[in-house]
Amino acid sequence: MFCYSVAANRVSVRVGSINQFAGGKIIYAESIAVEPSYTYINNDLAVIKLSSDVQVGSRISIIPIATSANQAPAVSTAVSVAGWGEQSSGAAPYKLQSVAFSVASEEECTKGFPEHDETTFCLAHNLKEGSCLGDAGNGVVYNNRLV
Repeated sequence: MFCYSVAANRVSVRVGSINQFAGGKIIYAESIAVEPSYTYINNDLAVIKLSSDVQVGSRISIIPIATSANQAPAVSTAVSVAGWGEQSSGAAPYKLQSVAFSVASEEECTKGFPEHDETTFCLAHNLKEGSCLGDAGNGVVYNNRLV
């Protein structure tokens, strides 16, 4: 299991910048709620309540979260993932990176992750492209919605 408990007073987010070390505004967490049925790769969701409001503007926008299974992408549909994970060179980027994936079939998903359930879908990518160390837990965007 990759998840571990972190006190909310030790967590902050940077909004308004794709640089993880500069720009934008730092807002501290007030509380963190982890999905109670989270196990390894299933139900991988947590919500962070911030200590102050986020001011939406030209560099900050809100993305809605999918609320039903019919908002999930179909097999072979293009989706995107962003993160600061390790790159193929071994370097860790300081600016947010994005990569496109396609939704894998149930058969492909079961081959790679036999322990997954209906709360999980798998993504396919080209060789030497994809998420890496440091990207765990990042969201998938489809139709301008977090799925």
